[in-house]
Amino acid sequence: MSRFAYHTGEDDQPLEGGVRAVITKQRTGKPQVATNGVPGPEETLLDIAELVRNVGMQYVHTFALLPEAEPEISAAEPIVGKITLTNAGATLLLRGTASTQLSTECGRCLEPRLEPVEIELEESYDLIASPSGRHDDVEAVDSDNPEAPVITGTILNLGELLRQTILVAAPVTPTCGETCPNLQKLPRWSTEEATTRTPLSRLGELLRKSSENSDSVI
Repeated sequence: MSRFAYHTGEDDQPLEGGVRAVITKQRTGKPQVATNGVPGPEETLLDIAELVRNVGMQYVHTFALLPEAEPEISAAEPIVGKITLTNAGATLLLRGTASTQLSTECGRCLEPRLEPVEIELEESYDLIASPSGRHDDVEAVDSDNPEAPVITGTILNLGELLRQTILVAAPVTPTCGETCPNLQKLPRWSTEEATTRTPLSRLGELLRKSSENSDSVI
């Protein structure tokens, strides 16, 4: 029986069983399980040791990570969302959603702008028991991403998961859309007819005009 309280699922608060917060030692920089247990919404590291040992256990975590928690994302506001972790026996299932506003610039006029991003999270990780066969020695393995794993042992790096997913979902060349001042300066045909014109369109027009001129002479 867990020493943490379990949530009944009747409201929108996180489940409080199976997952604990992780803090980082200032001197060594190594993660350490916090003694107060339940992780807050701003936590990026979650200890899931109890969860991976108990088949069928489920945990719901609502998060709101500050922009500075993952500077590579360039978020202009907190990254908010919810994940559900489920021990399915051989695998750990992670499902959830996240959203934020990215601070970026238009690819045409280079003016700063905000780009909304909403993502669906759907991951699975293998649950591997230690060679000794001890019940307490079970780890989740991120075999699909060995170079930058989201889970190391029994520590889930929520910040890394969101970083990887949001960077993939972010537009490569964001633009202001039809309101972009540089778009208004482009020739009309390049903005309104670009989807229908081909490199041979101009040649076709010249041949058509040549044929019309020949007919008029006859």
